[in-house]
Amino acid sequence: MVFVEDDDQHRRLAVRPSSSSSSSSSRDVVVAAEVKAEPGFADTDDDDEEEATAVLKPRHTRIVVVASMRHENTDWLQQELPGEQTAIYMADGEDPSPSSYPSSSSYPPSSPRHHTPRNKGHEAMTYLSYIIAAYDTLPDVVVFLHAHRWTHHNNAVQDGDAAQLVRDLRTAHVLRVGYLNLRCHWEPGCPDHLQPGRSRNDSFSEVSDLEQAMAEQWPLLFPAAAASPLPTAIAQACCSQFAVSRARIHAHPLQAYLRWRDWLLRTRLTDYYSGRVWEYLWQVVFAGRAVSCPRERACYCEGFGICFADDWAYARWGAMKETVNGLRAELRRGLGEGGSDVAALWGQIDELDGRLRELREDAVRRGREMAVVEEEEETKSERRGVRPSLSPTPRQAPSGKDKGERSG
Repeated sequence: MVFVEDDDQHRRLAVRPSSSSSSSSSRDVVVAAEVKAEPGFADTDDDDEEEATAVLKPRHTRIVVVASMRHENTDWLQQELPGEQTAIYMADGEDPSPSSYPSSSSYPPSSPRHHTPRNKGHEAMTYLSYIIAAYDTLPDVVVFLHAHRWTHHNNAVQDGDAAQLVRDLRTAHVLRVGYLNLRCHWEPGCPDHLQPGRSRNDSFSEVSDLEQAMAEQWPLLFPAAAASPLPTAIAQACCSQFAVSRARIHAHPLQAYLRWRDWLLRTRLTDYYSGRVWEYLWQVVFAGRAVSCPRERACYCEGFGICFADDWAYARWGAMKETVNGLRAELRRGLGEGGSDVAALWGQIDELDGRLRELREDAVRRGREMAVVEEEEETKSERRGVRPSLSPTPRQAPSGKDKGERSG
């Protein structure tokens, strides 16, 4: 079952099963129906014009919005990204005094923190609170991040380093596409992580519980789409870190974000499940599609300027990285048990790490060369008065044939 904060008062909604005879495009139809209903998605070119104008600006503005807890040290943002504008939110308390932090840490943080109305819904509460507070003064691009710098769910090619991820992020690309999930790797999340219309089996699981929660809450979150079929799949790469353009945020009125945050505050779903629901809804809100799974190599190249020569080169890097991870695990076991040749393992790891660096540096060089060509083409287009090509806005949700590209 889906765990709720107050089972006695929880009002359940019937799960609307997905009809087997429904069109394969049902997941996109429901998204299109919702976004067209929002005032921000009227049939005008205003959003396209704003994005086009922003793409041609010689310098783009952006901010990094960070969802944190009081025990998390966010000083790395100033140390590693000194030129970035940041907004750091603390979800679990409003007392910034030194006595409220562990004595063994370097807290209080050097950057002042903002606060959310309640610690609920994981990072979603922070993201929605920032949008509501800054709706009229948004920069060109907003980057939404977690507070920890190093984590397994950051991109492997960037060594799991959030600072490197932000440094590599191509703001102009975010302006072109409108929304970019900052995780390029499909697992977990793609290609069809949640299938909210399928029947539940007898063995309950977290995914099954989340599917039920999504099916129940969909009509409340997107009431204008309630009459349309439930998407057969809802998916994107985990883990609620993304970049979005001002135009895409403004595609929804402020009232929509207030309504979504109010849902977080009022829902009987727990902090965990309400946050997990939103983890797989950002692409619905900002990209207008239920499934957003771009090819991994394309994500790295277009989003971060790390351009492997071909699919084989990218697969080779991935296989080599898995080998290094396996050797490190063996090394840890050997150190604990005293049974491995530690020196030999370190030698293999160092050799493979060097080859991985070479492959990455080659991909970065290729990305820089491609960026120069793209910039030259954009300059020529600007001089000719040709507007840059922009991705469809959410109101132009793709057909059901587009199920997201599988990694090559």
